[in-house]
Amino acid sequence: MLQGMRVGVTGATGFLGTHIARELLDRGADVVGIVRSLERGAELEARGVTLRRADLMDPEALVAAAEGLDALVSNASPAVGGSDGDPQALISADRRATQNVVSASLAAGVPRFVHISSVAVYRMRLPWRSVREDHPRRTAAGRRWPRRWLDLGALVTRPGYADSKAVSEEIVWAATAQGLRPTVLRPGPVYGSRDTKLLGRYLAAMEQRIRVVPGIGLPHVHAGDVAAAVVGALVNEQSIGRAYNVTDAPRSLLSVARTVRAIRGHGPVLIGIPLPLWIAWDNSAAQRDLGVRYRSLDDGMREALAP
Repeated sequence: MLQGMRVGVTGATGFLGTHIARELLDRGADVVGIVRSLERGAELEARGVTLRRADLMDPEALVAAAEGLDALVSNASPAVGGSDGDPQALISADRRATQNVVSASLAAGVPRFVHISSVAVYRMRLPWRSVREDHPRRTAAGRRWPRRWLDLGALVTRPGYADSKAVSEEIVWAATAQGLRPTVLRPGPVYGSRDTKLLGRYLAAMEQRIRVVPGIGLPHVHAGDVAAAVVGALVNEQSIGRAYNVTDAPRSLLSVARTVRAIRGHGPVLIGIPLPLWIAWDNSAAQRDLGVRYRSLDDGMREALAP
């Protein structure tokens, strides 16, 4: 499907980046992992990934790493303490890193650009409705009190992370005036093998003897399905200039906990609290244009929890 296409992936040794690199390899692409540490990429290199060292904060190294690519997947985020760190430091680092990657892609003349964003970029203040790609995104004004406390996005991720993703998207869209040809993917929340964040929180909660679980419904998406969306974007030029929600239908946290407990064969007594609240993103465009088909929660969790 991608035979002969040389695709670069920033952050290829990370959680989602590894899934993307593997999927691209399976679809016939010549994959170039753009990474900070060549040593961490030994497993991918053994599979056939070419590694190029470049830090997101090093513009010259990024330009060199992007040379000769047919497409670049902007997946990595700068290492500044993650979403739990100082929000302003995270936003500033993401702004600089995204600008560097975008500029490197333009300087190297890379024809295609896929940017991994997040569903966290939306301003979400009303439950019980599916959010489409044209829904208003977070802005500088929306980051100030009193609007922040109304933002239901906090149920999915931390505001600092959401703001940094919104800023990164603004840079990507602005660069279309300079010739960038992006497809933006908005996944989340993402789980799968190598995940230490979302899955780690679930597993920590499952170590209790009794666990009270609210019935709130949240969507999940397996990292492999996000990787499949990257492939779908690259093979469909109609996706250029568009954004896509890449996440499955909402599932109650109680059903997620029961699935994890059943797969592991042990876990706490689960007490569900009915809560008629759910958050969802309209994923029909990704299914139509990118061919995304979401695996079942059971299948996804079995892959994520496999030894």
